[in-house]
Amino acid sequence: MHACTTYYHQGEDLCEDLQPFFKKLANEIAVMRVETNKVEKELENSHGLVSDTEITSALCNSADKKSPKLEGYLFKRTSNAFKTWNRRWFYLFDNKLVYRRRSGDEHETVMEDDLRICTVKPVTDGERRFCFEIVSPSKNHILQADSEDMFQLWIEALQKGIGAAIQKIQSIDIQKNTEINKSENSGFDNNNKTKSKRAWEQIIKLPGNNVCADCKAHRPQWASINLGIVLCIDCSGVHRSLGVHHSKVRSLTLDDWEPEVVKLMTELGNTVVNKIYEAKVPESIQKASDQCPGTIREDWIRKKYVEKLFVMDLSELLQSDSLSDGLCLNSNKDKWRVKKGAKANEVLKNQAESESDCDENSSCDINQQTEEEDNNYGAEETIENLHSNLLLYKAAESYNLIVMCQAFALGAEKSWTNEQDKNRQPLHAAVISGSVLPCVYLLLNGARLNVQDQDGKTPLHLATSEGHTAQVCLFLKYRADQHVKDNEDKVPLTLAEEKEHADIVTLLRLGRLNEEMRDNETTGDEMFNDVVRDFSRLAYSNPEKLQRQKYDV
Repeated sequence: MHACTTYYHQGEDLCEDLQPFFKKLANEIAVMRVETNKVEKELENSHGLVSDTEITSALCNSADKKSPKLEGYLFKRTSNAFKTWNRRWFYLFDNKLVYRRRSGDEHETVMEDDLRICTVKPVTDGERRFCFEIVSPSKNHILQADSEDMFQLWIEALQKGIGAAIQKIQSIDIQKNTEINKSENSGFDNNNKTKSKRAWEQIIKLPGNNVCADCKAHRPQWASINLGIVLCIDCSGVHRSLGVHHSKVRSLTLDDWEPEVVKLMTELGNTVVNKIYEAKVPESIQKASDQCPGTIREDWIRKKYVEKLFVMDLSELLQSDSLSDGLCLNSNKDKWRVKKGAKANEVLKNQAESESDCDENSSCDINQQTEEEDNNYGAEETIENLHSNLLLYKAAESYNLIVMCQAFALGAEKSWTNEQDKNRQPLHAAVISGSVLPCVYLLLNGARLNVQDQDGKTPLHLATSEGHTAQVCLFLKYRADQHVKDNEDKVPLTLAEEKEHADIVTLLRLGRLNEEMRDNETTGDEMFNDVVRDFSRLAYSNPEKLQRQKYDV
């Protein structure tokens, strides 16, 4: 006890020597608090001199509408452990988001140096109001505006800035590539431009595609390839912020379009897709327009495609007959089936004709089919078994993209397993249909490519066995694993050799050679991509040429 007491007395003596330092530190802290209060008051006074009209005029009076300019004060949350908020002067400059400590300060800090890889979205569950988040692959930033008006202006300006950055960079790249290759491949470039223009014209000519699918703005130049719709640049920015699992955005005029994706876009279109996703919009809901604020636009698009609030459920669909050209009931309404290969243009034409026929004859029944039409439909299923997953499976089996779109809108799972059909998934069913388009549609919407059924067969196994060269080409383009073995210990190449499918054997061997060259760090992708591209164009323009006889080698 004596030793312990002595130890603590020695510690007390040492602490007494620090008393002068403690007093000095306390005085310095008091002085710093006074100075901090002065700086805060100066900042508040300076900010009060900046009116909202001066800030918004930078956006409204910008000479370049495609490159919006907006600057003003925002609160920035730090990324350290304390999560403090600092007030900074932000502005958009040269596809970058930059801030300074205060307006007029020469020192600037780049928050995001490439807006092309960023998305912006509101923060609804944060600790403060009027907050929005800027998301990039490597980091996230949370900012706060002073008012709801500034909150909407900043989100709108950032979305336009992201779209303008993408468009600007792509335009520069296209211009550079054109100048480099102009003297060497002028004929080839002109051919590519003609094909790109034709692809763009084919998509725009579809009914309803002359305006944006969401806000009805004229001359849309963007598209969501997994939804099958065309968009304006403002709506495309919101779609991009949803994530690629909801919407995959692509430029109609600047990006290269694969033939199968162009064909898919012409099979759907704004009119058909909106008929599904806007089937029951309440009058109280404010729809997006070409001049609406960014928050209304984003709220409308999220409710439409993410929450799917305006999609009819199955019971409503069966009573409304809204899909009579794709999903059909028998006369007793106890069984259903899917029409094979319904196209958007044909559906719109048939609907117009059926409506005119029904006007002339009130006893017209669109659900009754003649015996000659039975071959155009898949097998009947009992109505008790009807659910969104089976609907997607049967629609893929019948290569009916419109019913597939309806099934996705109803919440169908792309990886659902059909226990009644060898544990196959919708992509297996799409292969059995013999068409490339349902496979493309499922892959664009995130279907797994190397999934196996109860026989161990992947979609590539089935496409090889059936001799569907265009499907094999598509799966190789999406990097399907051709080394997976089925229950008989066979890979797709073995099946192709047994079936004597010469084109498929060639494609599979080229794919393996490309993998070996890539593993050895030698350039092989270019040659393989050229071959796959040629097969894709052939499958798109002349599919009958890919259906060769065994002796035609």
